[in-house]
Amino acid sequence: MKLVTSGGDTEARDFAKARLTAVIVGFILMLSSWLIVDTILQGLTGTGLEVWGSFDVDGCGGQRAPDDFREIEGIAAPDSVSDLVWPGDPQSPYSGSNVMSSTACAATPAGNVNCGAASASCSSSGGTPSVDTSNPTNHVVNCFSQPTESAVSNGAGSTGCSGGTCVPLTIPCAKKNSCSIAPDLVSKLAGMHNSANVSGARVTEAMPPTRTHKSPCHSNGTCVDYSKSGGMSATEVLKVVNAARANNLRPVYEVQTQAQKNTLVAGGVPSGNVVVLGSWISAPHFSIYAY
Repeated sequence: MKLVTSGGDTEARDFAKARLTAVIVGFILMLSSWLIVDTILQGLTGTGLEVWGSFDVDGCGGQRAPDDFREIEGIAAPDSVSDLVWPGDPQSPYSGSNVMSSTACAATPAGNVNCGAASASCSSSGGTPSVDTSNPTNHVVNCFSQPTESAVSNGAGSTGCSGGTCVPLTIPCAKKNSCSIAPDLVSKLAGMHNSANVSGARVTEAMPPTRTHKSPCHSNGTCVDYSKSGGMSATEVLKVVNAARANNLRPVYEVQTQAQKNTLVAGGVPSGNVVVLGSWISAPHFSIYAY
């Protein structure tokens, strides 16, 4: 209105133009605010607004953020979905599966998403649900693709080890305590490490394990975790894959998202050597198996 009625008053006209510009900019910011906040959350946490209750656009609120989840005492996740065989173990029929989605859930409907409901939704879409309860206050339903039989291993197997029968590794290890393995794997792992020649790569878990693993190989000295700080590029992953195979070892590079796998496969890494494990892992790394 001021722009129309300013007449020859240049000061009034300039003021009106400034006000109009401010209104347009504010309107654009208002429309793009969801995208801006979602992008920031994706960068900081890896998840967008769709999993944060306070920004629940479709449901108009009523949900709680993941940090507010609390397990209700006496109510556990359904056995049918929490007792699945570990998908990362090549001996398991689930080893060829990838996590299609990870859904934060709680033990009862009072939480963000009920674990049972999330598991049922996964099953109805043709997936296999597995409840990650490693964080007692924030469960996650990892929805694996339909289980498929694992490929035949090109490894020669191992006798394994326990206690005093395990021997020290001869390659770099990041563990603070002893880092050992079955005797028949020492030279194979050394051959793999030296042939791959990935700067900064080292064993991050061997015998004795520093935490409880679902795969028994960590407790009998027939596998190691192998990685470098910040993860490996597609070229580096491919070097390790080829070096491991050449030394009769089975390499499986574990990532958290399908997007990470897609990037590696686009870079030349065989799809069968990359598995998406969602919340089961905290960072991408290799599991190097003797079988």
